[in-house]
Amino acid sequence: MPYPTISRLLLDHPYHLKGSIGISDQDDGWMNLYVQYVNTLKVEYHDPTWCHSWTVGSPPYFPNLHTLRMTYNDDGLAASIHPGYPSRACRLLGGISPTSVVLDMPSLDGMSPIALPGSISRSVNDLTFIFGQRGCLTRHDKCRFDEDMLASLTLQRITMVFPPTIKSDEEEEDQEESRRGSISSYVISILMAFEPSPITIVNAGYDEKMGKGSSHLSMKILDRKGPEMFKRRLEAMCKAHGWCEERIRKRQDTLRFLTMDEWAERSEMWDSKVERERVMRWKEVMGRA
Repeated sequence: MPYPTISRLLLDHPYHLKGSIGISDQDDGWMNLYVQYVNTLKVEYHDPTWCHSWTVGSPPYFPNLHTLRMTYNDDGLAASIHPGYPSRACRLLGGISPTSVVLDMPSLDGMSPIALPGSISRSVNDLTFIFGQRGCLTRHDKCRFDEDMLASLTLQRITMVFPPTIKSDEEEEDQEESRRGSISSYVISILMAFEPSPITIVNAGYDEKMGKGSSHLSMKILDRKGPEMFKRRLEAMCKAHGWCEERIRKRQDTLRFLTMDEWAERSEMWDSKVERERVMRWKEVMGRA
């Protein structure tokens, strides 16, 4: 369901099952009893007709919302909350002001810019990216951002997470191979766009392993060498864009690298942003990688 809430009553309520939370002509007074208790909200990708994005009206308001978790699509279309309509803003996001936002992107592409409504981009100070498969990325694809959003952001912390691929029992080796691809230019474009905000990069060694040239190396080696390989790619791309040596060094100095195990042990870094079961599953899989 695209709009999970905190109460079983809400999930079972027919008003909610119709996909109309505070956005239809029906009486939504019952919601006022619950929205004040919502501090973490997850919005999954959906058709824009579900959230009535073509209509005029006030979006639902969550006065105590702290964290917004957005899950993009993984269906071959450009990554967005509204697959097929990436430029259509989601009305459900128009009236909220979280301080922490998680962008969960199961499939990456360089086609659609990432955009957040003004109320969110002005309030958020903690941004987390969770990167999925990169088979659709080309070598030179970059992450694109809405310019108005970039101008509004004042981020204190950015986290990039590279979770391991979790294969099903039926998945063949060639299917796993299709998940591999070049992500360096995409990720480094984010490092450049958010200069000089400090960035924590989680599981950089696994990102290297998913590249075409490092899949044969052990995670023990990649956990040790991954950060320096990452910094070298940043340096090369920044030089190509005319950055001077001092500017590159300052950007490199703002990067912090953690293995998945180290990050998982620091629950204050992901609590309310990622489900505990999911983090522990990633840690378990990395222990066997």
